[in-house]
Order: sequence, then C-alpha cells, then structure tokens
Amino acid sequence: MPNHTIKSLLGQPVITVNSGRRVGSIQEILYDAAENRVTAIILSKPPVAGSAKAVTADHIRLFGVHVTLIDSDDAIRTLTIDPASRASVKAGTSVIRTQVITTEGRKLGEVSDIALDETGNILGYRMSHNLIRDAFRGKTFIPVSALFAVGDDAILVESQPEAAEEPAPV
Repeated sequence: MPNHTIKSLLGQPVITVNSGRRVGSIQEILYDAAENRVTAIILSKPPVAGSAKAVTADHIRLFGVHVTLIDSDDAIRTLTIDPASRASVKAGTSVIRTQVITTEGRKLGEVSDIALDETGNILGYRMSHNLIRDAFRGKTFIPVSALFAVGDDAILVESQPEAAEEPAPV
C-alpha cells in the first residue's frame, strides 16, 4: 500500500476508469480534518474554460503511483461543500506551514506535508523543525492519533505526541 503526500499528488494526471481519458490533473486536495479523509480533488484543467471542477471522494477510485483514477467523466462536477462540514474541510496546501503546538503551549515546528493512503485516508502530518535538524535527523511524522485539534492557525497535538521519524515511502 503506497503512501502519498499532498505535495506529491499535486499535478498528478486524473484518468477515468470507464474510458481511460485524461480529464485534467490535481490542482488541490480538499480533506475533512475531523474525519481525516480526502473529500474531493480540484482539477486544474476544467472541461469548460473558466469553471472550477472537482471530483468528490466517492468517485475517486484510488491515488496511484503515477495517476489518480476516477469513475468517469460524469464524476466531474462543480464543487459544493455542505455548510455543516464547511468548518472542518481544509485545502491541503493551506495547511502546509501551519504551526504545530502541544496542548501545553510549546511550539514543535510547522507542517511540511500531509501523508495519506491510496484510498484518501489521512495518515498523519509531516512536520519540519528547521533546515539543519531536518537534514540530520529527518522530519517528524505525527500520526492522526496524536492530534488534539486541527485549526486554521495551528495544529494542536497531545503534550507527549506519538511522533515518529519520517516513514519510508513505499
């Protein structure tokens, strides 16, 4: 089961399973921070000029190594977000560089990327401390089980986070 990151998926081609046609590439990934799951991808090449189009999670077959597979052209729609879940839906790229803080108020670093599996489940957050520490010790991985809250301005983790060194990509 390959692990992906938000950054690695940006720009990846999106192909329909029913026709094998490329319908665009991933411009942004939206996810629900409360559910820790991808909710939609936004396509960079809209079928009609000037319209932003998206594919919701229920039509995404998988995030592959080289392409993302979706059901069909019919899965491409104008995106609407349910008002009840609007507060927890985040754009993956907007979370990058968000401060990571413990529940005791100690700054740990900032988010450098978000890890997810091939089906769109968020596995955790990759955290950067500083360039020198990252070069010698690697980036820290914070699994979703260590999260206390994911907000617009900070990500809060338990005081003793279950942080692990960066997992090796498959």
